[in-house]
Amino acid sequence: MSHPVEEVQVYGEPTIPEEVIKAPLASIWSPSKGPRPTFGERKSNHVDGENCVYLMELEGLTDRLLAGNSTHSIFKVGRSNAPKRREDELNSGFPPSALKRWRLIRSEKFTDADTAHDVEEELKTELDVEFRSEGGEFFSGRKREIESLFSRVCTQRMHAILGAEGKAFGTK
Repeated sequence: MSHPVEEVQVYGEPTIPEEVIKAPLASIWSPSKGPRPTFGERKSNHVDGENCVYLMELEGLTDRLLAGNSTHSIFKVGRSNAPKRREDELNSGFPPSALKRWRLIRSEKFTDADTAHDVEEELKTELDVEFRSEGGEFFSGRKREIESLFSRVCTQRMHAILGAEGKAFGTK
């Protein structure tokens, strides 16, 4: 960077350490070094349990990201047993200086991965009918309308699940 940049403290925030203030931004945003490759057998055990269906919005200047220069927001629908971790994983693909980030705006919990998968698929089908699919799990549209559809599909599914459990236990 050819221009000197100096960080300053924001009122009420903790003091910035001197070594950070004097460090050029180029050194802070230096290339990362990945781990060395490892070889050999790997094992994992996947256990079913609570899973969430989530809705994320891509924040930042997105108007020129898609063909057609859409003025609508871009959303991602998915499922995970840890939506906040998933948000962090997705954002790790952007450079630290990027002006775009995925932001988790909604998530609904379900008792198992199969149910969450079914709700995710139903949600993607509904979104494809009412909004513009950008391929895969990505959609564009107005935030309020997409959030409303997300809530409607998840709530309908939860009522169906709760109703089935109630019938199984002889309750109404």
